[in-house]
Amino acid sequence: NAQLRYFSEVYGDTTLAEMLSKRQSLLGVAEYHDFETSFREATGSSYSDFYERWRKHMNIYYNSLASKMDRVDSLGVDPESLPGRYYFDLKYRPDRSQIAVLSLPSLQRPVRRLYLVENDSNRTAEILAEGQIRNDMAWSPDGGRLAYSRTVRGERSSLVNDIFLIDLDRKKEEQLTRSRRAISPAFGPGGNRIAYIVNRGGTGNVVVLDLETMEESQVTRYEGDIQVITLNWNRHRNELIYQRFDEQGDRYLVLLNPDTGSKRTIDRGENDNRMPLVGPDGNRIAYTSLRDEVPNVFMVDLDADSSWRVTHLFTGGEAYDWIAGDESNPDGKLAIKTTETKRSEQIYLLDAATVLDAATVQGEGAVRDAAAVKDAELVSEKVGDLAADHSSAAADSNRGAEWSRSAYATWRTRQPEMNLPEKIEPDETQIQQRYAYRSLSNLTHVVTLALPYYAGPADYGIAGFTSWVEPLGKHALVAGGNFSAGQLSNSFGVLSYMNNQLYPTLNFSIYRTPSSGRFYGSDYLVEVATGGDITLRWPLDRLEGPYRESWIDSRLRYASVTPHTIGEFSYTPSLMVPESGRLLDFRLGWAVKKQRPYYRNLIHPVDGFGFRVSADGASDRLGSDRTWFTTDFEGWMILPALGTHTLFLHGRFQAQFGDPFPQQAIGFSRFDNISLPIEAGPVNLKSVPVERVRGYREFLAAKQVAFGTFEYRIPFLPSLNTRILGFLELGNTSLALFADGGAIRQITISETSFEGGIRLGTGLELKNLVRIGPLRLVHSLGVAQPYDRLLEEDYDLYYRVRTVIPF
Repeated sequence: NAQLRYFSEVYGDTTLAEMLSKRQSLLGVAEYHDFETSFREATGSSYSDFYERWRKHMNIYYNSLASKMDRVDSLGVDPESLPGRYYFDLKYRPDRSQIAVLSLPSLQRPVRRLYLVENDSNRTAEILAEGQIRNDMAWSPDGGRLAYSRTVRGERSSLVNDIFLIDLDRKKEEQLTRSRRAISPAFGPGGNRIAYIVNRGGTGNVVVLDLETMEESQVTRYEGDIQVITLNWNRHRNELIYQRFDEQGDRYLVLLNPDTGSKRTIDRGENDNRMPLVGPDGNRIAYTSLRDEVPNVFMVDLDADSSWRVTHLFTGGEAYDWIAGDESNPDGKLAIKTTETKRSEQIYLLDAATVLDAATVQGEGAVRDAAAVKDAELVSEKVGDLAADHSSAAADSNRGAEWSRSAYATWRTRQPEMNLPEKIEPDETQIQQRYAYRSLSNLTHVVTLALPYYAGPADYGIAGFTSWVEPLGKHALVAGGNFSAGQLSNSFGVLSYMNNQLYPTLNFSIYRTPSSGRFYGSDYLVEVATGGDITLRWPLDRLEGPYRESWIDSRLRYASVTPHTIGEFSYTPSLMVPESGRLLDFRLGWAVKKQRPYYRNLIHPVDGFGFRVSADGASDRLGSDRTWFTTDFEGWMILPALGTHTLFLHGRFQAQFGDPFPQQAIGFSRFDNISLPIEAGPVNLKSVPVERVRGYREFLAAKQVAFGTFEYRIPFLPSLNTRILGFLELGNTSLALFADGGAIRQITISETSFEGGIRLGTGLELKNLVRIGPLRLVHSLGVAQPYDRLLEEDYDLYYRVRTVIPF
């Protein structure tokens, strides 16, 4: 971002556009963009030379700015001990007994958590809530309730912000508004009213809700491109305080009396002052300003209409709370967040009385806004002189520019030769017809690609795909396949249409394509399906929560299926020969899943759970050759263990009725089926139809099957630091000690004699995250044995590609 700003200052926006638009030719057939070549052609110099000039420019700016400002240790106090490493908001309870802290454990574990921290020497913390909670918390005057906004599912599954309340006595979260696009709650005098900001049609307004009658009244009547953020309520003066962002880009702090409607602004529009905090007496306001290009804290006296600086930190500081004082310190303290390193943030408490006294000693002109701007202009002149010394091109480009803040910030003041207005009135002479928008008729071509291929003497030809999407995402059309000139039966194709106009997502497909693959006995079977299906996915918003999702999915298919074997395995007994035929089958399932974000979730998730109930089967209608019905109950859970070690539990029970094709049988596989997060139209590589008890290599099919696994997972190596051919990379590795168990009833197919109906196996497995271009998947190498033959020579060495959670 900093390089882009400097590039525009030196060469101008037109040079940037020219550089990005340049294309090189590949053998006169295809065009591509080469950054280094395009940069040299557009600017006349190499990118490495530009990079060195930019570094010098940055050092000049940084050192000039830092010499005029302070480090965090200049605050003179020690940081507070609070949970988390990155802080979004902090509010002390009115009686100062507890602290509400919204923070992030780490960038590797980006889970926003709302803590309730005891304000004592122990600082014990309790998690009240988590998820997409905004930094706009507010306590009720009596301290019994905490209000904030969070992102939730609204009408028609849209993502919106709504207001929530937590009752501290019951520790229960309650949703106060629904689909209101509401933020920044603030309690009024007495606590029986709450104000918040509602955005509708791109316009922000302040509304007040009576918590007793639940009647809402709008107190501002803005129209057009007006944004309102960071609301607070000065209960001493009964004034709402908020930042208004108008059409011209000016930002003002506004004081508004909700009963009389009288209002006034208390700053200049270009300072970008936000996050107002009310002092204990209501006569002073602290706020965070971005006038230094980094946030710093300022204060204003509402009666004297004067302001002064509280912090002057070159890495920035933000005021999160003005804590009520006591008899010994009636002015209270300011809670300020600082960021001096990328590794963590800190919260400091500044004595507000010290800040106020310092302003008084310095007199009426104490570091006012005008003086702050004057300092910035002096820094700007110094930076501008130094920048001109090392880049004549920069000097030519900046000639005549308005250097109002710092040389580094001129990208804000540079304007194009012609500004397009935000609203352009239509030219009535050019309008031929007016009609409602028809989404289906606006399908737009995205990409089409076709290439020759060769897969052997009997399979060569052309393969390709095409994609069409409606701009609003209501319709999508995708087609792909291959035409084999060597043998027509090797030609495949899929045509899928997706409809998002209704609440569920509907997909209609016709195809002739390999639809699924699985190990069956000693063979790997691929089923080629010719027919069509209708699939539906219906998200259940009522069951959604922080990092939790729930959905219903279904499929109705009519197709002719033909199994094909792949590989050189020994052929299965005649009893197990897979069959071809026509099917009218269906699938219906309901699932719930919760998994918090973690940078190693693909290979070593540290928590989560999920369960799924599904049923599938076939009917004898419309010429279908088989009738059966299968139920499937599956669940998994990850529990924390020692450190970052985890316990993984997985259980599954299946029961089948009727007369399915042999290849549709449930049971235990000889080999591990491939499981990848790929589900597109008729192709489904996510669902594993049968499990395998590791340590055993016999195929079994039965009518009832129970399976369970236990794994103790240990992070092993952060990366193998191995890259092959530039696109295949071996990454994180984990170790798992496991035990598998399985039980079956009513055996229908068995490769060997099987007694007891129970299998138990145990072993050790290494999981590794592999990257193949943009695709990331987990592959594993393990060794297992039956529990009654441990440490014997007969062992099961296996390799598999499978996700670390079932779904």
